[in-house]
Amino acid sequence: MHNPDPSNDGHLAGEFIVTAEEVTCQQFVELVTDYFEGALPARTLSKVEEHLVMCDWCVAYVEQMQATVDALRIEDLPWWLCNELWEIELDGRVEVDEHKIFAPAGRLRSRVEGWTPACAQEYADACAWRAHKRAAQALTRAGHASASAELAACATLDDVLLVARRLADSWPDTKISLTIAGDGAFRALTGAPPTSAYNAAHAAARLDGAEGYAAERAWQSRWLAGRLGLRPAIQSVNGRSDI
Repeated sequence: MHNPDPSNDGHLAGEFIVTAEEVTCQQFVELVTDYFEGALPARTLSKVEEHLVMCDWCVAYVEQMQATVDALRIEDLPWWLCNELWEIELDGRVEVDEHKIFAPAGRLRSRVEGWTPACAQEYADACAWRAHKRAAQALTRAGHASASAELAACATLDDVLLVARRLADSWPDTKISLTIAGDGAFRALTGAPPTSAYNAAHAAARLDGAEGYAAERAWQSRWLAGRLGLRPAIQSVNGRSDI
């Protein structure tokens, strides 16, 4: 979403402006939504079109995006959260990727009204507290009982941020877990739910490896499904799927 700013020489406030002579593939991926919506400034659009003339990979990327509709299962949500969530009906053969699904066509059904800024903040806070708990466990496992008790006694995420950062300097063997906990608190305090969830997952991975990471992502999916009243995808006999 862009906000018009008449003092910005015809550009929109906050938009991505390419200043280099050529657009890179990474920049194109970041610009592709505005490209499809016709929202690119004229100078940026010109550079994008020049790039497409020379780059077969980005042309194929555009064709794939035009040919398919991407969607998420409930278990995919922690990887792709954004400001709005919508239920979608997919039509045709549904293909499964690692953290998303896609089909030849689809249509939006209804917005998930429960995903509000307040709900997003609640989710961010919950994930930050889980990263905090993992860091306290890491301290206990390393034999730092008093430090673990101090961290566990934090009453607010502001406390977690300060204590975790201070303890990270004192206990090098648990520095990463403590740094993750501190960053998770910071991300929640600054309104970044996906990053707070990312930190919680990696805090679990520090303790319990890949299984811990998967279990934490599964918990996040269950939290979102329960809080938002989401239901699993329903595959119907006519090839359509409700997500």
